[in-house]
Amino acid sequence: MNENISGENSYQSLLLLEEIAKEETLSQRDLSKRMGIALGLVNSYVKNMIAKGYVRVASFPKKRYKYLLTPKGIAEKSRLTYQHLHYFTNLYTTAR
Repeated sequence: MNENISGENSYQSLLLLEEIAKEETLSQRDLSKRMGIALGLVNSYVKNMIAKGYVRVASFPKKRYKYLLTPKGIAEKSRLTYQHLHYFTNLYTTAR
């Protein structure tokens, strides 16, 4: 199955990118609580996004990290947002 916006991965990726875009210093535990998903899953998403070049990491004291969106990450966030809106517009049109 092609990963589309109805897939959980795309939606969780969008939520994570939105949290990172807020430019706060967050731990993965903080991200886990905000997103309502397991800490291990956040870790997996963050590692994946770093590997794809969407996010870079800056270290801060006390095991805190600042996750920053790269230009590629900003483009991916925009793409996922468009995909999400397109999906729900089509769903609304079909339901109507």
